[in-house]
Amino acid sequence: MKYQIVSCCTALVLACGAQLSVADDDKGLPADQVVSAIQVVASVHEGQIKDVEIEEKDKQTLVEVTVIGNDGKEKEVYVDPQSSKIVSR
Repeated sequence: MKYQIVSCCTALVLACGAQLSVADDDKGLPADQVVSAIQVVASVHEGQIKDVEIEEKDKQTLVEVTVIGNDGKEKEVYVDPQSSKIVSR
């Protein structure tokens, strides 16, 4: 049930408020990979999603999800869109 709530919330975040940024020279990612990255972050970090960016660094594409935790602190979480796993950077 929690997964369904996260899925619904993810769609609402993308539709209503979170900023999704992709650099002009990037091709982007399939929507399901971006949504999956957001779901992974939402399942691990409580709070609000501030924005989502797709970055390419050292030939690796990552989804950067910025979360404002319940404590008010901002945290950037990076997800490998191919594996849907959080990676450190």
